[in-house]
Amino acid sequence: MDQIEKRVTSMPVEKIQAFIKKLARDLLPSGRAAFLSNLDLIIGMEDSNPQVGDIDDTLIDEIQELASTVDSGELCDGYGWDPEIKDSRDFGDESWAQDVDNFLSRVRGAILSGQYHLAYDAYDAIFSILELGQEVGHLPGPPDPEELLETDMDETRSLYLRATYLASTKQERPSAIMDALLRFGYNIGAKFNLTRMRDAGKDELPSFGEFLADWIALLEQPDQETRQLYSWNEKKKFLLNEAKDLSQG
Repeated sequence: MDQIEKRVTSMPVEKIQAFIKKLARDLLPSGRAAFLSNLDLIIGMEDSNPQVGDIDDTLIDEIQELASTVDSGELCDGYGWDPEIKDSRDFGDESWAQDVDNFLSRVRGAILSGQYHLAYDAYDAIFSILELGQEVGHLPGPPDPEELLETDMDETRSLYLRATYLASTKQERPSAIMDALLRFGYNIGAKFNLTRMRDAGKDELPSFGEFLADWIALLEQPDQETRQLYSWNEKKKFLLNEAKDLSQG
């Protein structure tokens, strides 16, 4: 990393720009959206200057309104076999996906401008909506609701856990992260990666070393209840090994 730092800091701006364009050209088309999102994240972090006036006052209310609609089942017209995807699915109004994409774009702006508590509350409510898609009669579309979304959901998961981390006190962080993993099961826990959470922003996470020690201690505790997360024992082993590797530098 030291050698990379030396080369990057000595490169003229035009060469850095040319290098970024080359990286983008060399990517497969399927990877360019994520690359662009990461580029936007870096630019956003550098340009962010949080002001009280930047707060999106209506965001939570709009998300809760959609959540109520989804929970009521009024978006669904029925459940049955779809020969196109060769699977059963809910049919109905799929415009919820555009609404969620819009919400996620706005939440991303909130976390980039340092509004961590707003971002946490909004992400929490959005993932609650997606979790309803695991049950029949709520979210029209394919069995995995994320397939209808244009947002990079791997980045979204990382930003949600990052917002959880930054909105919590030092003592609360391990249990807050664990709570999100277990509450949202497949949508968060099965796909969670601590390294991605750490690297989702330009700035280092505060007190990350202390968090790792507390996180390892939490993971090493015997489970007091049956975990609902798919393949929890395997996931727990992965998270523990990952945390130990990170703590060793």
